[in-house]
Amino acid sequence: ELSQILPNDTWLTDISIYKDILEIKGFSSSASKLIGILENSALFKDTAFSGSIVTQEEGDKFTIRATLEEKP
Repeated sequence: ELSQILPNDTWLTDISIYKDILEIKGFSSSASKLIGILENSALFKDTAFSGSIVTQEEGDKFTIRATLEEKP
């Protein structure tokens, strides 16, 4: 799901899942748009940045946490 919905200018450096919590870390040319993209998916809810967005040469460095929804 993530590989299909995340923009091509976004790449992940870390993905972790603990129980029903997903945490992704990575870089994007526009990290602020990622929350809306994930929230529009039926698989994620309560999506939020964990910490600040840091602009680096590679792009906006981000950490996002979301609750995983069970598929119906």
